[in-house]
Amino acid sequence: MLSCLGCPNFAEAAEARLGNRVVCYATNWAQYRPGACSWLPNQLNATLCTHVNFAFGSLTKDFAIKNDWNDASKLLPMIQALRRQNPSLKLLLSVGGWTHNDPGSGTEHFFSQAVATSTNRSKFANNAQRWLDRWKFDGLDIDWEYPGVPERGGKSTDKLGLSRFAKVFKAIAAQRKKRYLLTMATAATRQSNVGMDWAGLIPYVDFFSLMAYDFHGGWEMATNYHTPWKDALGGTLDIQTTLRWYLTVAKVPKRKLNLGVAAYGRTWTLADPSRSGLGAKTKSVGPAGSCTGERGILAWSEIRRIIASGNAQVRVSSEAKAAYLVRGTTWVGFDLPQTIYMKLVAAAQLELGGVMFWTADLDDKEATILRLLKYKANPGSWTKYLPGAVASSAASQGAISINPAGLYCGGGSVGNGVCQQRSLCCSQWGHCGTTYAYCSSDKAYCVGGPCRALASSPAAQAHRINNGTSWGDSVAGYQSYSAQRGALSGP
Repeated sequence: MLSCLGCPNFAEAAEARLGNRVVCYATNWAQYRPGACSWLPNQLNATLCTHVNFAFGSLTKDFAIKNDWNDASKLLPMIQALRRQNPSLKLLLSVGGWTHNDPGSGTEHFFSQAVATSTNRSKFANNAQRWLDRWKFDGLDIDWEYPGVPERGGKSTDKLGLSRFAKVFKAIAAQRKKRYLLTMATAATRQSNVGMDWAGLIPYVDFFSLMAYDFHGGWEMATNYHTPWKDALGGTLDIQTTLRWYLTVAKVPKRKLNLGVAAYGRTWTLADPSRSGLGAKTKSVGPAGSCTGERGILAWSEIRRIIASGNAQVRVSSEAKAAYLVRGTTWVGFDLPQTIYMKLVAAAQLELGGVMFWTADLDDKEATILRLLKYKANPGSWTKYLPGAVASSAASQGAISINPAGLYCGGGSVGNGVCQQRSLCCSQWGHCGTTYAYCSSDKAYCVGGPCRALASSPAAQAHRINNGTSWGDSVAGYQSYSAQRGALSGP
């Protein structure tokens, strides 16, 4: 039987430690879940968090902060009241989120416009700080997904505009004798970070929370962990590669970086239940959960109930530091408390500043995951969370099928970075090739294979390249990806 009794003690993690920052997201839509599944901010145990980010506010066309219909009358007072549990708690408003920049949302260009000029930046910063004054919050969390990415409403001017906004925000706060925090939730892939001026942001942003999840999901047609520390199929879309990039290329100080932890799993419906390992072929996303009600995603609380039912098979990878379960035709990639603990130990070895939790309302009623993030205690035997389930180390069961159709590297429109022909580069969109559009590392086109810096290439002077991607060629395909990623996933 697998056991975490062999895991290293957290205190012994390579003579290093993980900072004590625990950033908890509390959402304003969990209230709409049916019956006992409904969740309100007053159910959060605030003693387990150092910061609470209330998600989400949105931007208006005039760069003011807009809240949902009952935020002011009900939810924001609940957030404020959390300080009674924890007087040192920091409260932040998170502005943005995935759907804020959805194509056709009507708000997808508002961030770009808000940081485009000096006048707009000052207006945005002043509006945000007046909101913080009114609600006695401690700071602003920017969840812009993603600056500079055209498919998400981004513009080339975002890179400099965003860093200038950060500087203006802090300058206005200082003039007003306020010590408002400015934080950001940031992407896990290089191509989604093209609009980030790290050198300009780092002096003014108090910390960055890495969204270390959604590496894979129902937008791909093959199973894989969505929170892999190391890609078990040999690709480069994983947490360790992302952290290495953040620390060595972006040069984000270790103590300014939080590791994001997800309390949900990504699900698929298997094409052939007899082939259910990693890389198995799928025909659709998995069915919706009874609480969350969104196909392709299950909360940890829902996953735990599936495991407790006794007819699920669970496999764990110490390499990926992640787990998956199979029940019938449903495949779920997720984290057990033990695999999260493995990640905490690895994060401590890197001396990161803390963790970010998405989200409190997806945890179980005992706040199992949040308690683990706070106290970092070894969860012990796997049987504690796997009653009635069959647990074993992860195996492929002959189901690995890298690039089976010769089209996508990894079997999905994003891919896992592995081309069947290893001399080829896997582009950010999942296609394999050898030219600039595939291999360029300076444009972040390449996510796997022999990536090269091709800034001197004539093609580098041209417009952003479309190398035959599902996103670039098909609006419907991109909208399908966006819908399958869903609102429940990370900020």
